[in-house]
Amino acid sequence: MNNRTELVTLKEAARQLAVCRTTVYRLAWAGKLRLFRIGARSTRVRAADIEALLTNAPEINLRAPSGAHSDAAPADAA
Repeated sequence: MNNRTELVTLKEAARQLAVCRTTVYRLAWAGKLRLFRIGARSTRVRAADIEALLTNAPEINLRAPSGAHSDAAPADAA
């Protein structure tokens, strides 16, 4: 019996969730995803946890509000 769980990189988790890698960390800090340390330098996420997040919690706002992190100057500033 194969009892292995598929783990994906943070980059892959971010791609599947259509967010940046920092947001994957934020979801983990909020208790929405569980991170797994593999060795000293690798962190992974269970693929099943990503699927569950997408399926069971579509109401979670994964993106920051529009313009929340904008460093650009306003268009009317001269």
